[in-house]
Amino acid sequence: MPERKSENAETIVSAGKILQSLTPNRLATAFFPDSDIETQRELASILDCSPTTVSNHLKTLSKLPIPIVVKDGSNYEITPEGRKILALLSETTETFGVDLYNIDWDDESDISAVSECLDPLHTSSSPLIFFVLYSIGCRSSVGTQFNLLYSSKKLKKSDIVADVEQYQTVTSKQVWYRLDQFDTAGSIKFAGQEITLTDKGEEQIRLFEQILKFVKRHSEISRETTDPPAESSIADISQSAHEECQTGIVVNLDGDSTAASLNPAYCVDDEPMLTLSSSMTVEELAQKVGILGQELGADQTLDLQWTLQTDQQSDGLDQYKKLQQ
Repeated sequence: MPERKSENAETIVSAGKILQSLTPNRLATAFFPDSDIETQRELASILDCSPTTVSNHLKTLSKLPIPIVVKDGSNYEITPEGRKILALLSETTETFGVDLYNIDWDDESDISAVSECLDPLHTSSSPLIFFVLYSIGCRSSVGTQFNLLYSSKKLKKSDIVADVEQYQTVTSKQVWYRLDQFDTAGSIKFAGQEITLTDKGEEQIRLFEQILKFVKRHSEISRETTDPPAESSIADISQSAHEECQTGIVVNLDGDSTAASLNPAYCVDDEPMLTLSSSMTVEELAQKVGILGQELGADQTLDLQWTLQTDQQSDGLDQYKKLQQ
């Protein structure tokens, strides 16, 4: 299995939580903010459940590792990330003739069709099933972005057990039980100890692969925006007047050896144009963005990067100095 197990395990669990939560009724609830249905009570009537259940569905979707919906006042809205995840699910179900964007959620046969496409991903409450799916993906030739080490067409139960044991303390029977769930759902087929993927299983691996990549990228962005500014000696970094580090940090240096701090800034051609700070108010930000638009034009593309600055140093461009006045 791939290295960095603890990081991979966290990503697998997070991706699993998202897929486990997207039961047919929760999917209907997720699409609710964009539908013609006006109230949660009306949706509850369609789904044959209580308004409280609909409310709980929305709360669950808003608290996932990547929220599908977010509360805006008394209403809920689908998040940009949520739209992407729903689109990924729709791509998977469309392979089997089920269009999530045109489902009649009042039709039991339509709901059953959705459930069949995703089963057993949303029918198990244990994360173990996703470690099993991850192992199958790593050992098959389907998941091209899975850090494949094997790419074998022959999958064996014993190999899946060995893989999962690297992540969780489990018995062979527990892994076999999850494999049986995939077999019952029609995602795999058994031939003695060997496992064969079906078309459904291949599509589920592709879906899981995409969700994994999405969760990993979301985690990276979250870390970039929450990591505290670091302090460093300029002499320890470089004496260059301006260079870009391998980490992507833009460094403005003057050869001094005083302490420097990292701050996010909007840059043009790696030149910091608008440095952001935790004390900046919305009014200040709006004012500086307005000036920046006048200086550079509304069509100018800005890159958000980490910049290194000393206490005695401001950004080198005259346009940026205007923003600091």
